Amino acid sequence: MTDLRKQGLISFVEKVTGIKEPELISLNGDASFRRYFRCEGYIAVDSDPKTQKNHEFYSIDKALSESGIKVPEIISIDYDRGYMLLEDLGQVLFSEVAVGDQQRHWYEKAIELLPKLVRVPASGLPLYDENFVNTELGIFKEWMLDKHLKLSLSDEDKTMLSEAFSFIKRGFTEQECVAVHRDFHSRNIMICEKPSSDVRELAL
Repeated sequence: MTDLRKQGLISFVEKVTGIKEPELISLNGDASFRRYFRCEGYIAVDSDPKTQKNHEFYSIDKALSESGIKVPEIISIDYDRGYMLLEDLGQVLFSEVAVGDQQRHWYEKAIELLPKLVRVPASGLPLYDENFVNTELGIFKEWMLDKHLKLSLSDEDKTMLSEAFSFIKRGFTEQECVAVHRDFHSRNIMICEKPSSDVRELAL
C-alpha cells in the first residue's frame, strides 16, 4: 500500500472516530489486494475501488448477518476512496482452539453454521456454474499439484484427474443452487465472546 493511501486511511479513521493520529497496526490480509489494520479497537481496511468490489463486500456482509451469522459490523465505508472501518472481532482463530479434546466441540460448532450459510440469499451472487467449477479446479491443479507438490503428471495421471474433475463438476451442477462460502476453513473462522457474556461464538 502506498504511503498516500495509508495517510488517506488514517484521515478516514480520524474523521469517523474522532481519534487524533490513530496508530495503524498491519494485519495479515485475505487473498486479495485489501489491507487490514488493527486500530484503537477497530479494524481499518484499505480496499482500493480500482481493484476491489466494495459494494459486493457490504452486501455479502449484510446478507450473512441477516442470516444469523456473526460477521464484523461495517461501522463506516467510503466507496469512492475505498476505505472501511469494521468491528474488531479479536485475534483468536478457530485453528488455535479446535485442538486436542476441544477439536470435536468446535468442529461441531462450525458444522452448525452450514445450514445458516445455505439460507443466505443467492440472488446477486456470481453463479457457481460449470465454468466457475472449472476455474476452481484449475486453481487446485496449478497451486496444489504443480506449484506446492511439484508433481509431474503422467498421461495416465492426467486422464484420472480429468475423470475425477468431471465427477466433481456433475456433483456441483446437479445440486440445488445455494450460496457458497469459498474459504470456509479453520484460519478464516474467528472465535469471539458475546457482549456481556462468557459464551464464545464463531464468526466469519
